[in-house]
Amino acid sequence: MNDIKAQIEKEANRIEEDATYSSKSHFNAGIGWAHYHYILGIVAAVASAVSGITGLLDDMTDWKNCVGGLAGLLAAIFMAVLTFVKPDEHAISHKNAGGLFLELKNQVRIFRNIELPVLDEQTSTKKLKELDTRRNELNQTSPIPPKHSFHKARKGIEQGEATHAIDRRREDV
Repeated sequence: MNDIKAQIEKEANRIEEDATYSSKSHFNAGIGWAHYHYILGIVAAVASAVSGITGLLDDMTDWKNCVGGLAGLLAAIFMAVLTFVKPDEHAISHKNAGGLFLELKNQVRIFRNIELPVLDEQTSTKKLKELDTRRNELNQTSPIPPKHSFHKARKGIEQGEATHAIDRRREDV
């Protein structure tokens, strides 16, 4: 392979690596936001139920009023947080971004392994620039994953979670 194609391959590897880490980070962030959504929603629902039950009791004593009032307040707080923070929307946003980065990763892998060896330098350069533009667009429009999602992604990638079985078998040979 000539020098220009070798440089194109190196850059394609960089884009693929970026896309791998970005997709995995976004998927991790999406899972985290989904957990927040469920936890907040469950606590709000339970607190609301406790508040309602204590309000229906005929023989109200002081402790029941206190529990009912606290449960109602807790339900209101958690529902306000759910409404304001919208963790379900964050989860969907990160899942979608993860899917788009995964799509880019797959496109780059196919380009590098199948198209690059048979394309001329000019066509290869053009295709690489298109892939790079797509990566830059995704970086600009995607939400920023939390740092812990990136660290979890890196750990998973280093443990082989993002490697296809066929590629692991090739590395073992």
